[in-house]
Amino acid sequence: TLFRSVKHEYIYPPQIYTVPCEQSEFIGTTYGEAITFLRIVMNERDICASRIKGIIDWETATRNKP
Repeated sequence: TLFRSVKHEYIYPPQIYTVPCEQSEFIGTTYGEAITFLRIVMNERDICASRIKGIIDWETATRNKP
């Protein structure tokens, strides 16, 4: 036949990179608590960014394999 059956296979990134990012809720009332919260949020952002970088690095490494 002219048409061949095409099989699609989804390849997912490692599960460690798809864990939802934490998003703390601010419950403080003072400027000091806002600064503390900012540090927490910045840490959460850094963790999330490292996961995204992990996905990018993984994709780059797997695309370059023969």
